[in-house]
Order: sequence, then C-alpha cells, then structure tokens
Amino acid sequence: AVTGGTDKLKTKFTMNYQTADGYYKYRSYDRYAGRINNDWKINNWIAANVDANFSYSESQAPSNNSVMYHAYLTSPFYPVYTPDGKYADVKDGGNALSALEQGGTSNTRYYKFAGKAQLTLTPIKGLTLTGIVAPRFTMTKGKSFGGMLVLILTVGCLTGFGEEVFFRGMFTRLIIDKPCNKHIAIWIGAFLFSLMHFQFYGFVPRMLLGGFFGYLMVWSGSLWLPIIAHAINNSLAIVSIYLCEQNILPVRLDEIGCDSISLFIVSLALTAVLIWQKDRFFGKNSAGIS
Repeated sequence: AVTGGTDKLKTKFTMNYQTADGYYKYRSYDRYAGRINNDWKINNWIAANVDANFSYSESQAPSNNSVMYHAYLTSPFYPVYTPDGKYADVKDGGNALSALEQGGTSNTRYYKFAGKAQLTLTPIKGLTLTGIVAPRFTMTKGKSFGGMLVLILTVGCLTGFGEEVFFRGMFTRLIIDKPCNKHIAIWIGAFLFSLMHFQFYGFVPRMLLGGFFGYLMVWSGSLWLPIIAHAINNSLAIVSIYLCEQNILPVRLDEIGCDSISLFIVSLALTAVLIWQKDRFFGKNSAGIS
C-alpha cells in the first residue's frame, strides 16, 4: 500500500495478487486487484470521498465438468489404460482421466469495477447531510458491446483518472515541489506506477508509459492532459480485446510490433519527433502544475 496527501487531500493506493492451483491438472486461478481511496476536505463544511476498486481474474478448468463426478463413481479396480496404452472404457465409458486430459479446457476472464462517491455537508453544528453513489460493474470474456462500453467508462476513464490523481497529481507533484530534479521525480513516479501493476513482463513498457504521462503533466502544466491520455490508452486496450474476442482484429493493440524491429524503429522515430516539437505545443517553459 502507498499513502500520501496534504491537509486538503489524502490518498491511499493498494494492489494485491492472488494465485491458486487446483487439486488436479488444468485447474488454476489468478487474480489482480487494486483499490484507491481519496478524501477531500473542500472547506470547513464540505467534504468529499471518492473510492474505486477493480479486479481482473483468469481461471482455467476442464471443459468436461463431470471429471470429478466420474472419478468418485469409478471403482479402484477399473484400469484407466488398456494394455497397449490407450484410454480404457472403465465403467460405461466414464474414464475421468481421459475426460481430464483429452476434453480440453475452459478459460474465463472476469472483470469487476466498483466505486463510491460520497459528499458530506455540515451546514450547521450537529447537522450532517450525506449523499452516496456506489455503482458496481462486472464483465466476463466475450460479453456484449454494451459491456465493453461499461468497461471503457469504468476501467478506461475512471481508473485512468484515479491512477493519475495519485501517481502524477499527488506523488510526483509532491517530489517536484521539493528541491528535487523534475526528471528524477517523474521516473520515480513511473517506476512505482509500473511496480504497482504486478506484471513483470510488461514492467519496462508500462514504466515508459508512466514517464510519458509525467512529462505531459510537466510540459503542459496541467494534470488533465495525462488523465485524458491515460483514459484513451486504457480504452483503446479494452476495445482491442473486445475486437479480438469477436475475431475482428487478429491481435491486440499491445501485441502489435512485439516481434518487428522495423515497427519499433518507426515508433521510436515518431516519439523523438514529438519530443523535439513539444515546445510548439506547450511553450518553452511550463508554469506551475494545476
């Protein structure tokens, strides 16, 4: 968990990872989850609280859901293999081992997003008025177009907003406000941003993305630009996953160019040109960060 804040704003961000294997082959479960809590004290009589939590899980199980049923029913004196090494019929053809190893697997991806927005008013001493909205959305792999739109709103936009408020708006800004080099502050924030996602193979690309968001904040002088860029990045990833599941795209967007040196060189060149031309968009000296 990481916490931080000021007298007006306090934030806490947590991430966790769970994994479990089944009692037999081809059964497993992996879950990534995170939570961000933000408490704002707007003035002496108005306070706000915005919390968000999300999880993503992958589970694998045998496609034949009667494997354990047949295993319990089969007497121990029935051989599972014939003398020539083939699967035996056992009793009534219910060979549990054959069903397990030859029946294929079912892989499920599950997404959940939940949040809470609370506004508390204390107009006079002893009187407190509170309003709470707490939505919850879930989606499994292959769900409808409407489910994809819900994910864009929640995981794409709201999660992007929450992560930028914490990693760039609060953490990186706290370091920048100290007598510290801005580049060091940006890359410390980017390192922690990638670390908190608990995905080793995507660590370096995600850290570079976090650095890009940090520089957007410094160059523009505003937190809104990295928030918008983060939301667009997340939303494009969600759209590409949906299109792949519908067999419209052959690969997801984050997999394009992974094995192509030419695309890597083109991407690097475009990035260099954009950095070189940044002064035309943001000016040579950004003011404070808002």
